[in-house]
Amino acid sequence: MFYDKFIQLCNAKNISPSRAAIEAGISKSLVSKWKNNHAKTPSADVARKLADYFGVTMAELLGEEQKEKAEYAKKVSQ
Repeated sequence: MFYDKFIQLCNAKNISPSRAAIEAGISKSLVSKWKNNHAKTPSADVARKLADYFGVTMAELLGEEQKEKAEYAKKVSQ
């Protein structure tokens, strides 16, 4: 889920999620929304800010979630 990837990136940078949000220029309330609703993903604008902040590509930032969706779709179609 996106929140898990976000936390992983925060941990790798040794920074709190709230601090990362502030420094990336996004609302701290978005982090709470991601935490409380694991299905929630960021908008393209927010994802770009986070990718730039963490120094990763958009694909890396969102990759795991896209992989999970593909695996789920594969299971459903079987």
